Amino acid sequence: MSRRLLAPCALLGTLVVVLGLPPSLSSSRRALAGNTYRLTGSPEAIFEEIQKIQERKDAEAALPLLEASVEFPDTYLAVAAGEALRAMPQDVLETTLLAGSAFPKWLKSALKAKEDREQVALAHVLGTWGHPTLDEAMAYLASGRRSPEVQVAGLMMAGSLRPSKERPFAKTREAINDGLRKGRNQEILCAAASAAGRWRDSSFTDPLLGIVKGDRDPYPGLYAVWALKEIGYAGGVGSFIYVASKSPKRTTLQANLKAITELATPADVDELLGLSRSSKQDLRDAAVLALGRMPWRWVRGRLPGQVGGAEAVVTGGSDAAPVIRPLPSPTLDVPDKVIDRLLQIVGEDSSWEVRDAARQGLLRYGTRAAEKVLAKVPALVTSNDADVAQTAVELCGLFGAKDAFDDVLKIAMFEQKNRALRMFAYRALEGVDPERAIQELREAIRPRPKAKDSELSAVRALGYIRTKASFDLLVDLLTSVQPYSEEMQREAELALERQTGHRFGRLRSVWVEWFDRVEHPFLPRRKQFNRAANREAAIGRGLFGVTPATERAVESGLAWLARQQHGMGQWDGNEKGFAGIVNCEPAYTGLALLTFLGAGYLTDHGKYCEQIRRGAEFLAATQFYDGSYPVTGGGDDSWIFAYVIGMAVWGLNEAYGAASDSTMADAAQWGIDYLVRTQTPGAGWRYGARYVNSDTSATSWVLMATKMADIVGLDVAQKSWDGVDDWLERCTTDITGEIEKPEDLSDDYEHEVGIQRMFEAFTSYFEVGDADASGRRKLSMTAVGMVCRFFMGWKRSHPYMIGAANILLRNTPEWMSGPTQDQSLQFFHYYWYYGTLAMHQMGGKYWRAWNQKIKKMYPEHQRLTPDELAGSWDPDATRFNGGRLFSTPLSIMSLEAYYRFSPLLGEKGADDGHGNGKDAGAPGAGAPDEGGSK
Repeated sequence: MSRRLLAPCALLGTLVVVLGLPPSLSSSRRALAGNTYRLTGSPEAIFEEIQKIQERKDAEAALPLLEASVEFPDTYLAVAAGEALRAMPQDVLETTLLAGSAFPKWLKSALKAKEDREQVALAHVLGTWGHPTLDEAMAYLASGRRSPEVQVAGLMMAGSLRPSKERPFAKTREAINDGLRKGRNQEILCAAASAAGRWRDSSFTDPLLGIVKGDRDPYPGLYAVWALKEIGYAGGVGSFIYVASKSPKRTTLQANLKAITELATPADVDELLGLSRSSKQDLRDAAVLALGRMPWRWVRGRLPGQVGGAEAVVTGGSDAAPVIRPLPSPTLDVPDKVIDRLLQIVGEDSSWEVRDAARQGLLRYGTRAAEKVLAKVPALVTSNDADVAQTAVELCGLFGAKDAFDDVLKIAMFEQKNRALRMFAYRALEGVDPERAIQELREAIRPRPKAKDSELSAVRALGYIRTKASFDLLVDLLTSVQPYSEEMQREAELALERQTGHRFGRLRSVWVEWFDRVEHPFLPRRKQFNRAANREAAIGRGLFGVTPATERAVESGLAWLARQQHGMGQWDGNEKGFAGIVNCEPAYTGLALLTFLGAGYLTDHGKYCEQIRRGAEFLAATQFYDGSYPVTGGGDDSWIFAYVIGMAVWGLNEAYGAASDSTMADAAQWGIDYLVRTQTPGAGWRYGARYVNSDTSATSWVLMATKMADIVGLDVAQKSWDGVDDWLERCTTDITGEIEKPEDLSDDYEHEVGIQRMFEAFTSYFEVGDADASGRRKLSMTAVGMVCRFFMGWKRSHPYMIGAANILLRNTPEWMSGPTQDQSLQFFHYYWYYGTLAMHQMGGKYWRAWNQKIKKMYPEHQRLTPDELAGSWDPDATRFNGGRLFSTPLSIMSLEAYYRFSPLLGEKGADDGHGNGKDAGAPGAGAPDEGGSK
């Protein structure tokens, strides 16, 4: 069928496309060929018309909607048609469409269509519509009488039905049960589990339990646990403990470990306490995670069988959270022996993973555990086990353990071998006793030509105490006429930068004026991103340089990406010649979700809602018990470890933030917990859990996942951001002497920063000065460093941002070309993506120069042929480039930069996230379309 956009015209007051039917008319469509009201044209034209029909609730268009919905491989059209049908007055449809002979005749023909794609589309439109008279048709599509692809689609869309006593969908329920009991492959089993979980029907419990305890494929057992949790299974975890303790098969083990952590209730406490003493680490870990997660799930109303008592939780948050967040106060009724056991594990268990699970649990029991924590944890601060000591120091800070003050202060000032432990102590002083800490640190600092190490540590510690008194002391040190060493004053400058995100130099008046003007001086503004509103404003007002060509490229890319999704929700980059990385479905799925969500699409309605919902459900359902995902190589130690987990969790977090329900909340939080758990203490991430060293590239993906988690209201440990901050400091060039101009802290996007400032700054892959850093001064890492710092609170006015942007300004995008020696630019798509995010935040001359390149480059190089690649972008030629399912999402997200993240500008709180855009390379109203697509 021609994909040309056909011009619509008005006929009898109704918008109709009247250019006729294609010669290759399908049998299902021929049944309606006599209709004068027809929908033809390109998928985009039909989608727009479907939206108008939905707004009008035009029941006369019901048959043409059904006709058009099965004609294209783009299932978003079928879902849109189903939404439009659902929006129409159902009583009118029952006396017109459903009462006549044309619809039954068409439906019978459609169910016999020869092409699987037509039946897949049929499942989508009927499942979205959800009328009770469709029970038999949905049961047929979900029954397995056709191909596995059709059955998967039928089962997945059966989950969209809403059964009740009046409309039980009995035949579809039977088809779901058959899918659970007789599924021919793991895709069918997972699709049936998805439907069962979304129905929340306890009649599916037995077959789901059978899958959990006996399936040997990677995904069905995990999906079945997810379904049981949605159903509200509260039948105890004893049988799962038995299977997990006996099973030699890793897939069965993972499913049952997940069942233990996800399905446990307070009634299972005794069994979990017993399991926490198992000789097997993973069993102990699952038991302790289950005990520790109960308060979090209770607060959000997610415990099976829970009746009332849950506190309201709102996705997202205010502009600024408290500097030190208060401990939670769950009223969940569990015996004191749970707290006792968690405390014992923190100090004694041989596994750092299990100790971390106990740490999480104590924090989630919060005030309930406070008395016991304050009595026992301070003694662990001086433990010979560095990990035990670090955990104890963190807990003392968060619980305000004043008895630990002397030991924590001693570590902060005199610990020289363990940088991470010292950093934990710096932060703990803020919670233990900040006033006393400032007094003691003040007394430890002396003006002298050469500062002692303990004095430098004391100054550095002040940067972790976010109070007015600490700020004043640091300003005094920085601006004093006393003979403090240059090294001391530089440390004070870095400490103020850590406190505030700014580098205003050594003039007291500038710091004082800034502090008095800003409402929340110690916290970056927590920015909410309404992508749909941002996109509408950017397109409608021509902001930031967005053009019709860039928007066409985005939509074409999303359409291609949607067609690559598997029936059960995942994307696989290592198929169809895409040259991706094997067994990385979670990462590719997370990336795809970010791409759709970046364009403002949602999980519960609208274009691509089913693609997003299904992808997010895949990530939630197939997540391992500890919040991780399978990584290529079969273990945690892999060069793509942090990328896989970071991309998957970031995508899941954003999907949760865009969702209208809490079904993804648990998985999103567990993913963040796992990322924090596996972070190298005091640094970032790399090739495995708590890897021996970190790198900036891997760290960036995880940091973005944690920052978006914070925005959507999930819990992120402060120590995680402290570690990233310290790592980036070590990887960034020294810019001592360059200062921030207060006038550059403008909420006006048109304001130019960096005028006549030509210095440069860079971020390295490893620590600056490392023996391994030769050739690692990558352009891409400098762009990555900018993005990380923006989301950690630095502004475009910061001298590092200006210096780094100056480097990028000399290296604006050119298709598959650029520096290859000292700067070692190899992964072009990676550099362009991060560079686009960074330069968009800079605005002014930086964004104008960058955008002039990308707004032409991306549309011009998007594939138009062959059909199976049309809409995608070719990957670069380097090894480990991620393939076409990496290059295409990054290209789309680069073109979404105009609205994906609002500019993080000044600190007044007055900007609407859009600026005016006049001086940002944006064409005025009616300006010609530059960089048009071929």
